[in-house]
Amino acid sequence: MRFPTNRGSLTHRSLALLTAQLGTGLAFVSGVILLLALVASRALPDGGAIGFLSSQDGNTDIYVLDIVRGTLHNVTDNGAVNGSFAFSPDGTRIAFESNKDGNTEIYMMNVECHSLFSVCGGIQQLTDNETDSRHPVWSPDGRQIAYVYDVSHEDGDNEIYVMDVESGDIRNLTNNSADDNWPAWSLDGSQVTFVSDRDANSEVYLSSGGDLQSFTTPGRIDACPSWSPTRPQVAFVSYGEGVPVIHVGDIAERHLIPVATGANFVTCPVWSPDGNRIAFASDHAAVSALYVADIADGSLTQLVVSEGNWNGSPAWSSDADWIIFATRQNNQSSIRSIDIQGKAVRSLATVGRSSAPTWWP
Repeated sequence: MRFPTNRGSLTHRSLALLTAQLGTGLAFVSGVILLLALVASRALPDGGAIGFLSSQDGNTDIYVLDIVRGTLHNVTDNGAVNGSFAFSPDGTRIAFESNKDGNTEIYMMNVECHSLFSVCGGIQQLTDNETDSRHPVWSPDGRQIAYVYDVSHEDGDNEIYVMDVESGDIRNLTNNSADDNWPAWSLDGSQVTFVSDRDANSEVYLSSGGDLQSFTTPGRIDACPSWSPTRPQVAFVSYGEGVPVIHVGDIAERHLIPVATGANFVTCPVWSPDGNRIAFASDHAAVSALYVADIADGSLTQLVVSEGNWNGSPAWSSDADWIIFATRQNNQSSIRSIDIQGKAVRSLATVGRSSAPTWWP
């Protein structure tokens, strides 16, 4: 699903027209600076729109930026803390967490009505629990949402639940007294990985048809598993021998391959659409930088580095030509993009303390 517009492809001619109309290439929307960077050599993907989180006035909201028009929409704007969010695979809905009614619950909104972005059909509350529900993740077919439910709210007994979006039926995938987090769906939706400390250390587990299996090696602390979009492989971060390492493991063979390391930190791995590369942020070279690792040959390409800056939260465009990411320097945050081929960086938006950018499907 492309972001709905009434235009054709963003050609160099349309870029010139937009530049003429906007002059400096800066737009001010509700006190927010949109840095359109219209002079870059290549246009962002047709239909380009992104979502991200930003904190202003003590609240955290979900924003959607139409990159082409330069219009920004605060789609929550409810005076609450709105956190982890996910677009549905067809791009028509957003699942998100919010404490707008007290404790944190999972909500869903419809976001496609006509040629200009809007929220329509109201906001539907999906969970209604005494304690917090967080981190919604859509199944590949858009029919289910996996999420984390803090059962006890005191002793770290987080459980992984799955909800049928249409019927509202829920099922508990984990059902134990351990701390279970980071659910992630397989490509066909038949399996869910998650992280659990049920065996003392945090390890990656695989849930398939009600059966649970440990996927990683005991003795390490593992985090944020992510499925390949093309093969039965999972990438995750592991802390075991003094440095964080990104591993890629084959589901069938359970063979783990180290892909990248960091001196002190490595962010969660993000697969390219073709499943051949992984983007991540790391202090591999003593400064915070974005990298792309080639799975086949293990080579690393450093994309963005700037001393004194924090760079993170990379996300691939559907054509794998662009990565958007968040950056922060001196308490000033912005959302930026980088052209993988030319490595040209452009600023897209500066909105309070911004994080977690995501491409619209």
